[in-house]
Amino acid sequence: AKDIIVGDKVRWKCKYPVCFGYGSSILCPPHTPPVDECKRIIHSFRYALIFQHDVPVEDFTSNSASAEAQSHFPLTNNIAGQVESRANHMGYRQAVAFQGGMCPKLLESCRKSWLGNPNEIADLGCAVLQGKKCRHHLKVRPSMEAMAIDVIGTVLPLGWDLVYIGRQSDPAYVPCASTVGLILVV
Repeated sequence: AKDIIVGDKVRWKCKYPVCFGYGSSILCPPHTPPVDECKRIIHSFRYALIFQHDVPVEDFTSNSASAEAQSHFPLTNNIAGQVESRANHMGYRQAVAFQGGMCPKLLESCRKSWLGNPNEIADLGCAVLQGKKCRHHLKVRPSMEAMAIDVIGTVLPLGWDLVYIGRQSDPAYVPCASTVGLILVV
């Protein structure tokens, strides 16, 4: 866990240019702990389990990349949550999982809820930011980036061939695409 890179520059990328999730959830900056606290807590764990889920490069580089890319995160987040749960049941009570990216499907379901009429959609927003209980408290986890973790910088020493991918990235120059999950264990 001490090899995980945590820093202010990652948090800065949440603000500039503004991430679509910035401020939208209790799990996104500016609502997450300060970077120094994130670093202190993350490095207080003994082990880090990190895994990669390979996905088609085109899902992250095409004009419709956002929808396709977001469709891969729920699987990664589900795996991370299951590993965390299993670790807790094995006696590692303080194990904690982090998501790859935002929780787009859960956040979307927080924003849109059927009100009995399939044509009516309500914008509910993050319940916690409204002083209520989270509707998905057993499923959501903060993203690694929201906790100031430099995902690419952390996995490069592992020999993983990850690069930053944006919508304007040329697929010919992107060696692979993946989502990444992380579980910390004491």
